Amino acid sequence: SLSNTIGNILKNKHFWQGETSIRHQKGHIIPVWQSIYCLTDVTGRIEQSISILRDISQQKATEESIKLQANYDPLTQLPNRTLFIDRLSSAIKQTLRNKKKLALMLLDLNKFKWINDKLGHHVGDILLQETAKKLLSVVRTSDTVARLGGDEFCIIIPELEKATDAELISRNIFNSFKSPLLIEQQEIFISASIGIS
Repeated sequence: SLSNTIGNILKNKHFWQGETSIRHQKGHIIPVWQSIYCLTDVTGRIEQSISILRDISQQKATEESIKLQANYDPLTQLPNRTLFIDRLSSAIKQTLRNKKKLALMLLDLNKFKWINDKLGHHVGDILLQETAKKLLSVVRTSDTVARLGGDEFCIIIPELEKATDAELISRNIFNSFKSPLLIEQQEIFISASIGIS
């Protein structure tokens, strides 16, 4: 365990520092950077220790925010192109290893530019968010739905027994688009084009 490891380091070097966590009196966990100094007597026996803790909650939140910005689309919260490429690479390796099939779908919305021009970018943004929700609702948890940019989405579907299974998922996507979206008192129907490889 971590405490045993730290204990062993302190016995030998009399100093340790690293990231740990403590429980706040209100019950939540706080990440901290901890430094421990051991004071010894003339024989080298540890008499007492001094521990300094620094709250790094803000630093961790900033790191998480940077990670999110680098890998996720801020509008839809879907993986962006960077994370998509990473996930696709992993899925291809997994497919070769397991000797199963992998499908890749590229989807773009029909007449999206017209919606943006006629109804405004705000409506276009809501449409993209709702499209993301619809796509997530019909795929498996093991699949990846990513937004590559604009109205272009990509879906990675690993671990397929047969290629025709991808057609079933595309049918489910088209079925989910049958019901209209109500955006600012207007009924909007989504239609899309899908390419599958």
